Amino acid sequence: MYVVVNRVKVKGSFKDASSQAEAGLLPILRQSPGFVGRYNIDAGDGVGVGITVFESAGHWAAAVPAIADWVGKHIYPLYESEPTMTCGDLIYSEGPDLSALLR
Repeated sequence: MYVVVNRVKVKGSFKDASSQAEAGLLPILRQSPGFVGRYNIDAGDGVGVGITVFESAGHWAAAVPAIADWVGKHIYPLYESEPTMTCGDLIYSEGPDLSALLR
């Protein structure tokens, strides 16, 4: 599995920005080959963390153009500062498969 973690600070509520992403970005992700799941965490004060999981780095790379296009048009204007991104192969996982909750 390949995991992408984004930390953002938005103008206003992260929950509102997350709702927009759920309505517009999630359908794009669901149509992307190798998509496993998406999780958003509201850390308060407009700060949020988005975790996206794909089967491989190649699947992620193939999805980036569509993701970047949508985010650039709809979410980027809400950013208060540049987001940070950390990506890498999943080494360890324990717990239930949460991806079923997103479908």
